Amino acid sequence: MAAFREMHYNSHNAGTFGLHIHVNRDALGEHSATQDGTISKILYLFERFWQEILRSSLRTERLGCPP
Repeated sequence: MAAFREMHYNSHNAGTFGLHIHVNRDALGEHSATQDGTISKILYLFERFWQEILRSSLRTERLGCPP
């Protein structure tokens, strides 16, 4: 968490940061099999690094917003 503060990532008024990304399936590959493979890799990364993602998101396991 401290590393993100050192990089000065902040939201516009909360003193915290956030990351929100939208990706069209077409950007993940030309064919549906390639797209599915890319989606699988993204899901793997979320599963593998879930605790780090959760910690940096300032949310809890119940996926609620911080108090």
